Amino acid sequence: MRQRDLFLRREERDRFEAETGFAGAAAGPRPGAFHASADYQDVRCNGQHFRLGAIQAQVVRALHEAAGRSEPWQSGKAN
Repeated sequence: MRQRDLFLRREERDRFEAETGFAGAAAGPRPGAFHASADYQDVRCNGQHFRLGAIQAQVVRALHEAAGRSEPWQSGKAN
């Protein structure tokens, strides 16, 4: 995995949110929308199942914990 593969431009985020209806913390949490295994390698989000590698799972765990603190958008340089 390359570092540039982890970056998300604002335009890409906005496009994703528009296409999926995902609005992050602004829309508030939806019950049952996100479930993860203890190691975060098995994730269900809005009815879709994802199987993640170790590095991806670490990133998702960090973002999930940050969202729980109402800080869903994180800088990769800070983590």
